[in-house]
Amino acid sequence: MRVAVRHIAWTGDGPGRLSAQCMEIVRTKDHGTLQYEIFFNDDESECIVIERYKDSDALVEHGANLGGLMEAILATGAVSGELLGEPSAKLRVQLIGVPVRLFTPFLSMLANIPARYRTMVLLAIETGLRWGELISLRPCDIDVTARINTVRRTILEVAKKNSPTGQRCFVKDYPKDDEQRRISNVPGTSRWLVV
Repeated sequence: MRVAVRHIAWTGDGPGRLSAQCMEIVRTKDHGTLQYEIFFNDDESECIVIERYKDSDALVEHGANLGGLMEAILATGAVSGELLGEPSAKLRVQLIGVPVRLFTPFLSMLANIPARYRTMVLLAIETGLRWGELISLRPCDIDVTARINTVRRTILEVAKKNSPTGQRCFVKDYPKDDEQRRISNVPGTSRWLVV
């Protein structure tokens, strides 16, 4: 767990006082808090808190340090939040019933995709290639140095009765006017997997 973002819509008085108390706790008691910033709107009826922690344990420690102050915040405002990262099992248990959404890093989600499909999934996401274009790519179509994929053909799947070859899948030069489609500036994430 690395980053937490909280949104507080204040319904009572004291957001400035409570915010100052939170900042003091961060300065004097927290050991793993790397960033803690509070941003108010013009009339101070809402604020966004950007928090960054060394790890999940640091966020658990921060919550414990806030103690009763968090109860006061909840009594005077509606709190929601997002956690960016992979919280520990201990932190996940503490978040049960709390209005917090979890966002997992993209590359850790990628780990759940079988290794043989990862490159194709990344290329599809990062380039917008269609399925037929993606599976028809050959090594000669990928220029790793220039970061360019050239789509020269596509594979189509059709009903056998509509196929010019009588097969369900056939290769068709792409696009219709014989111009090649180039996808440039392929992001680094898929580039390192292609190599």
